[in-house]
Amino acid sequence: MYDVPHLLKCFRNNFQKKDLLIGNQRAQWSIIEELYATDGEAGRARTTTLTDKHIRPTSYDKMKVNHAEVFSNTVYTSLSMHLKTCERFRMGHNYSVSPIKIDNGFFTAEIILIMNNLFDSLNGGGHKSTSLRNALSLESDHFQF
Repeated sequence: MYDVPHLLKCFRNNFQKKDLLIGNQRAQWSIIEELYATDGEAGRARTTTLTDKHIRPTSYDKMKVNHAEVFSNTVYTSLSMHLKTCERFRMGHNYSVSPIKIDNGFFTAEIILIMNNLFDSLNGGGHKSTSLRNALSLESDHFQF
């Protein structure tokens, strides 16, 4: 079996350096950085638990699995909501309220969700199990994923 936490850390460390291109779609680490920078602005509550160590990890921080939390359902949901708000604002005006690049942002959010689901699927069960974070069986959601 693969070392799932190590694979996730490697993906995160490479994603911080290079954009992910699939076809004509581009996922960018800068989108996550911009979400972190704008999250909690203007007196609003923060929607993620991201810290500087998640966004700009030191060499030591890059070895820690918990700093790969950027690929979580919480970050996916926060980014998706933020992008939808920006998109609605942009449709009513000729500019965007956010520095986030909306087109690449939705694809970046999709990659975050895929990585979250992949980690859940490969990491096994626990107390807070999801449909993918449990034992593999003929009836489990793993095959559909």
